[in-house]
Amino acid sequence: MIQSHYKKANIFAGVWAITMVALMVLATQSEGNIWENNDYLAITFFLAYTISLVLALWFYAKAKGYWGILGAFLFLLSVL
Repeated sequence: MIQSHYKKANIFAGVWAITMVALMVLATQSEGNIWENNDYLAITFFLAYTISLVLALWFYAKAKGYWGILGAFLFLLSVL
């Protein structure tokens, strides 16, 4: 296992967890749909949430010695 990729995967997984909690807080405190209210803070957190999850899976796959695209494929499987 490549340690530098493993550390990056852990960092992005931490960012993913923090943004998930932040999104839950923002969703419970906002009135109505956050997409219709143009809540730019929530949209920014959602983008950070999605990108950090993809990168965490990417670097985890690279740390295991597989292609990084396999991590992105795992993300697509979780969406489906």
